Amino acid sequence: MSIGKFTGIGVGPGDPELLTLKAVRALHEADVVIAPRTEKRDDSIALSIARPHMRSETEVLELIFPMVYHAESLSDAWKENRRIIQQRLDAGQNVVFLTLGDPMFYSTYIYVFELLQGCGHPIETVPGVTAFCAIASHHGMPIVEGDDVLSVVPATISPEKLEKVLAVSDRLVLMKISRKFEELRQRLQKHGFADHALMVSKCGQPEEEVHEDFLSVRAEEVTYLSTILTRRNQSVSATASGVGVIKNAKKAILAVSFGTSVVATRVANIDLLERELQVAYPDYEVRRAFTSKTVRARIAAEEGIKVDSAQEALERLQQEGFDEVLVQPTHIIPGEEYDRLTEAMMEFHQNGAFASLKLGRPILCQEGNVPGQVDDFMIAVEALQTQLPVCAEGERTRVILMGHGSGGHVADRCYDLLQERLETAGLPVFTATVEGARTFEEAVEWLEREQAERVVLMPFMLVAGDHALNDMAGPEEDSWQSQLTEAGYRVESVLRGLGENPAFRKIYLQHVTEAVPFAETAACDCK
Repeated sequence: MSIGKFTGIGVGPGDPELLTLKAVRALHEADVVIAPRTEKRDDSIALSIARPHMRSETEVLELIFPMVYHAESLSDAWKENRRIIQQRLDAGQNVVFLTLGDPMFYSTYIYVFELLQGCGHPIETVPGVTAFCAIASHHGMPIVEGDDVLSVVPATISPEKLEKVLAVSDRLVLMKISRKFEELRQRLQKHGFADHALMVSKCGQPEEEVHEDFLSVRAEEVTYLSTILTRRNQSVSATASGVGVIKNAKKAILAVSFGTSVVATRVANIDLLERELQVAYPDYEVRRAFTSKTVRARIAAEEGIKVDSAQEALERLQQEGFDEVLVQPTHIIPGEEYDRLTEAMMEFHQNGAFASLKLGRPILCQEGNVPGQVDDFMIAVEALQTQLPVCAEGERTRVILMGHGSGGHVADRCYDLLQERLETAGLPVFTATVEGARTFEEAVEWLEREQAERVVLMPFMLVAGDHALNDMAGPEEDSWQSQLTEAGYRVESVLRGLGENPAFRKIYLQHVTEAVPFAETAACDCK
């Protein structure tokens, strides 16, 4: 006679693909599968995840396990469930107990495991993926790093106990948050945990809901299967008294541009954007850095003005005692200039030069493939539409954008992604680059296919600098305008940088708002 085995398996938070191979094997070998319930008659999510891996003849028992469990004085329901399981095991059957998440993490299985100790049959527990681990991986949010103190807390604990936990923690996972949600939110705000709180309900399930703006969540949106991941603001420190203290921090926004030595376009684009940043963020001091060594040298020689590199600007901020620094690149794509910027920032991050060091995104970065993530490319297309020319009825006008490009760099594909969004929007626009894979020759071929008559050239760069003035619209015979005119097109060049368009300045301001700690910065989707 075979010996029955009892196995508890975690099926994960809801995504069927998070079931482990060991759990799948246990399900396939099971004679009996127990899908636990509380008194509520809701469908078993765990059973729906497990069923595709079960044999058709496997018996399913949906047993009710009351929420209240006392080892010393078992209720009749718990006694009956133990008898049923023991009976199946004594008959030589393999019994599998299902649980969402991990069996040993806030699970009914823990009590069943204790209940069956000494039953005379082997017991095995197969771990599963917890909801907070799945949320962290899916949304690119580290659970804990370095010397951070992590607390995993059921929000149902007493206010006094919760206050003590909040006082000593750097990062938090909060579960069972549906009760007293407003009170919980106030406590998180008090201790500096509200600004970076991510709340996900029914993780991995078809009904999953993601709330990135924690402060705007309504209490009625919070379900029992809701989890919060958050970290303390770096400008807030914990004290023994349990109250977060906000430092009187010196804060700066470092606007990092490639730069231009053309004064008029620098004033009309970079200067204007930096002024708007200062107005939008009055508590920060806005500083400037240019990544182009050639541009910085030319400005110094021609205007007698010293513009810092990113490295120099960060060193200056450190020397002047700034606590919080937010770096916002004005680059279009995360190419070579962006890489040099992040390399410069890495030194200051590793040395702990600032209490808070954040980085914003360039114009084109996220594709919107992750739930709750915006599509930077479509947002750029919408902004671009505000400056496209109005075409007369019957007039075959086409627009060519001049991007800089970053030949050989993986981020150069950003221009391909932009073109895809332009075509999806049905816009008569073609993206070509000066130094990237998308060439002017391809643009000419496109114009021929489109049977264009009038061509409007526009720089897809922050400023209308040397490339726009010379390569695009210059009088030389090899400029784009000269070549197209020679080919018989009516050509108009628009010598305005993206910084002159309020819609693009708004994007940069939004990216400042969405900046993340440098340690959490991931590669853009296009990379």
